[in-house]
Amino acid sequence: MMGAGMNATPALIGGLGQCKVIINGGVGVDRIDIDAATEASIPVVNVPDVWLNEVADHAMMLLLASIRKLVYANEITSGGGWAEVYQKLRPVPRIQGKTLGLVAFGNIARNVAKRAQAFGMNVIAFDPLVDGATMAGLGVGKRSLEDLLKESDFVSAHAPHNRHTHHMLSEAQFALMKPSAILVNTGRGRVVDEPALIAALQAGKIAAVALDVTEQEPADKANPLRTMENVLLTPHTAYYSDEAYVESRRRVGQEIAAILTGKSRATA
Repeated sequence: MMGAGMNATPALIGGLGQCKVIINGGVGVDRIDIDAATEASIPVVNVPDVWLNEVADHAMMLLLASIRKLVYANEITSGGGWAEVYQKLRPVPRIQGKTLGLVAFGNIARNVAKRAQAFGMNVIAFDPLVDGATMAGLGVGKRSLEDLLKESDFVSAHAPHNRHTHHMLSEAQFALMKPSAILVNTGRGRVVDEPALIAALQAGKIAAVALDVTEQEPADKANPLRTMENVLLTPHTAYYSDEAYVESRRRVGQEIAAILTGKSRATA
């Protein structure tokens, strides 16, 4: 089983002479070299549906906290401030009627869409693997990535990391976004080009960012994202709840049993 921070590299997989299955107890298999596992005839599985509500809740929490500048307001109030908070917090946009753009439209993003719609937001999404009719059936408009970035007041990234999505949000993409836009990422850190993101924040090309994932985890102490006022960071905890933690362990056992009895949905 893949533990936190552990990667199944070709070298590691090549040394697994008796291995029957490699399993990631969470969403995605990007930390596992699928080609190496396939060559070694080792099936690879994950448990992609355990953490859906947790990650969707966390994405909405990061978005709302960024819009309402919750952390900054708490710091001012805890420090004894009060009246000056209104001047220091501005601008604070109204949530209702704003547009949320979802980068990828898998199960987590669909749960985020439901939550955003409950807050009165318009929701659009980019995902080349999901047709417009499916999105429309969920009240979501299909867009190209470029149009989504231009239209969205807020952007929430949920793309897996692979060779097609590496740094898919970079300098050119940030240049398309509104200067008032807020970016949330609870997907994979390497989907976002961090140097380009930092430059965009410093230049005022986008207003703020909230990240549960970074390119390097934990982020280096010298990373400017750690000290910028318009950045909100959490330590890759979007997936966690007490109940989901227990359920994931149960599901890992079920997947291993399925592999050993020939009933698995293995990806490799």
